[in-house]
Amino acid sequence: LDLGGPLTGGSTVNATISGSTPAIVCYVYNGTGLGSTTIPGIGILEIANGRKVAQGTANAAGDASVNRNLPARLSGRTVHLQCIDDLGATSAVHVETIL
Repeated sequence: LDLGGPLTGGSTVNATISGSTPAIVCYVYNGTGLGSTTIPGIGILEIANGRKVAQGTANAAGDASVNRNLPARLSGRTVHLQCIDDLGATSAVHVETIL
């Protein structure tokens, strides 16, 4: 998961999910911390209370682009992000505090 720079409240994040299979849907989840979240029919995330915040379909190179607006009110909040695709492949957990 490449967020294209630091997360900043009041801006749009243009993220890239890499390493998936072409034409497979990829999801970005935010959790409350490290832990476990089961995504029925897909797999298990390494974040607690995961909630889907974005999704995109992988292109021929296996990369998916997603865009998400971050409201200014989220500044100072720490997020725990992880990606999973429809085949169950997961990314590393990304932890960052929104500026």
